[in-house]
Amino acid sequence: MEPTDPLYVHPSDNPAQPLVSNVFNGDNFDNWKRSVFIALSARHKLGFTHSENDYSLFCKREGNSVVFLAVYIDDIILTGNDEVEISSLKGFLDSNFKNKDLGHVHLFPGIEILHTDHGLLLTQRKFANELLQEFDCSSLNAVVWSLDYTVKLHPDEGEILHDPTTYCRLIGKLNFLTHTRLDIAFAVQHLSQFLQSPRHPHMKAAIHVL
Repeated sequence: MEPTDPLYVHPSDNPAQPLVSNVFNGDNFDNWKRSVFIALSARHKLGFTHSENDYSLFCKREGNSVVFLAVYIDDIILTGNDEVEISSLKGFLDSNFKNKDLGHVHLFPGIEILHTDHGLLLTQRKFANELLQEFDCSSLNAVVWSLDYTVKLHPDEGEILHDPTTYCRLIGKLNFLTHTRLDIAFAVQHLSQFLQSPRHPHMKAAIHVL
């Protein structure tokens, strides 16, 4: 492959890892993701850097220009203050990976994005309502505190749940809900301590949070 080829990756970036243009077809996710990640992070290609906190998040800063890119399965979100860089990146992804521009984002796994005059509003209302229905809590009254502070939870008190996966599933979904509901973060973190051997008092507390 010639250095002038758009898919050429300099050896100093990814030695022995040539960039392969993979179009996602549902069966080649690993190869597609690997190719996209190499193209994004190669210093001599697109020059993005990985976030230290989230492997799927990339950032590119040059002077006052800042562009962020997030990859979730086969969905990609782009944002930043440099329209020229964003447009160039869209063109590269389209020509080499057939990733089409779907316009402004409105839904990103479990999170609704509403466009307002003052910016973007992130909400998980639909996800929360579906969660309430899943655990038959739609008709229950709301509570003031996410945890009942008069109840002390212990790892070895109470009857063990017959199906612990129900508790694990609920805690996992509540944890996802903390993206927009930071007020329940402490309660969810506290209940996560009992995932190994959840008991009825733990499940009751989790339902209280919900």
